[in-house]
Amino acid sequence: MKSEIFLFLNIAFSVFIGLVIGTSSGGDGRTTLCIEREREALLKFKQGLIDNYGILSSWGREEEKEECCGWKGVQCSNITGHVVVLDIPAPSYSQHLRGNITPSLLELQHLKHLDLSYNNFGTSRIPNFIGSFPRLEYLFLEYANLSGEIPHALGKLTHLQILDLSLNSRLVVKNLEWLPRLVFLLDLDLSGVHIETPQPC
Repeated sequence: MKSEIFLFLNIAFSVFIGLVIGTSSGGDGRTTLCIEREREALLKFKQGLIDNYGILSSWGREEEKEECCGWKGVQCSNITGHVVVLDIPAPSYSQHLRGNITPSLLELQHLKHLDLSYNNFGTSRIPNFIGSFPRLEYLFLEYANLSGEIPHALGKLTHLQILDLSLNSRLVVKNLEWLPRLVFLLDLDLSGVHIETPQPC
């Protein structure tokens, strides 16, 4: 169960995105046109996924081709036009999306919130490039069928406030040397993750 502060910060972040950063719609009701390279990055990310339920059916439709800020789960800044939120969790435990977390996401360098939880990434590893989002504050990858050692590259996410990797039973923590670098971290959830303890000499 997520802590109260975890839930409070989720709500506060949503309000912040809507009122301060700006949501996908401008003040005149029109949808913000996103930056072309970021739109292409999202489409490449979609190509690496199997979407049998049409979760991302709005992504790339001809009538919305240039308006990726209006796509499901995508929010952009009204000020800069950059994608700041990618929020496509599946309904709890349903794992609707399957595939890979592709490096095309690296184009989203203004991303603050990334939620891919409850999807199925086929026991793939958390890619090292996840540590290359300098503005990321919220990262949710719980129950996403991820495996392998948690990469130390997460220690580069120095603005991170919430990190949830829970319910990935094939994930392994061998050490937490990267953790002290996350100086703004308020909530860490590793429940259900395999934590290796060092053996005595």
